[in-house]
Amino acid sequence: MKAFVILMTLATMLCGTPGRLFTSRSQTQERRPGTNGEVNKDNRSLRVVFEGNRFVSSQELTETMTRCLEPAFKAQDKYTSELGEYCSNHEVLSFVRSKGYLQAVVSKPERLETEHELKLVMNVEEGLLYRVGEIKIKEAKVFSPEQIIEMLGFRTGEIANGHALGDALYIRLKKAYANKGYIQYDYEVEPEFKASSSGEANEGIVDFTITVSEGRQFLIRRIEFADNERTPDDVLRRKLLIREGRIFNQELYEKSLKKLNQLGLFEEITEKDVTRRSDKETPELDILIRVKEKAPF
Repeated sequence: MKAFVILMTLATMLCGTPGRLFTSRSQTQERRPGTNGEVNKDNRSLRVVFEGNRFVSSQELTETMTRCLEPAFKAQDKYTSELGEYCSNHEVLSFVRSKGYLQAVVSKPERLETEHELKLVMNVEEGLLYRVGEIKIKEAKVFSPEQIIEMLGFRTGEIANGHALGDALYIRLKKAYANKGYIQYDYEVEPEFKASSSGEANEGIVDFTITVSEGRQFLIRRIEFADNERTPDDVLRRKLLIREGRIFNQELYEKSLKKLNQLGLFEEITEKDVTRRSDKETPELDILIRVKEKAPF
């Protein structure tokens, strides 16, 4: 079989749109659709059926699809075609590709209805089972290629878990860079699919070329608090592990929020309460933390 290369820039590894396998971190991740729209009749049962799958078990596929749909059915049995497509093209396809079937395709749910049952039928084309071949790292300077490959956790000859690769690039490596102040980290993945050298008809080899865009290293220019009417700034600053004038560190930033919450003076501070603004001209970061003070006893 002739080797071929497909250049695609992880959402389909996680989100699974046919025709794409990987996207860069900066690309917008699709959100789970709401359930407003078509409403099913009350008290109908849901039946999920998969056809065409030979290696990934129907039980696991059904459990994955049902978990995704379950919140809608708990909300007075609401279902939309948009939600069904999201669950099949994202959750189910991501699961199949986590088993090494990186070029798998899952069809849109075919909807069959009766008075007492909603039946969703999907066809699965698994394709070849891919094992990890060579991994190349390009443009990385902060970490060596060997360090990045170690963080990815992939070994040559292992089944290529697409979901695990996505998590490693989008979560683990992203945090490793952010701990060193590189908050603009991004990446692209170029997979090259080949025939198996062992001659296995149902298997293939996939080489990965990962190009890293590190961006600039950011310093913290300013840290400010808002809405702390009764709590002085200096009390809050003493709890922070991040400091103005120092390199931003994601782990210390997260621990700082935890320490502020441990004071017990505010409603829980989450990422939504923090605004981080970067300077376009210089690699400096302003951090604004909004708090909501609890009512005094």
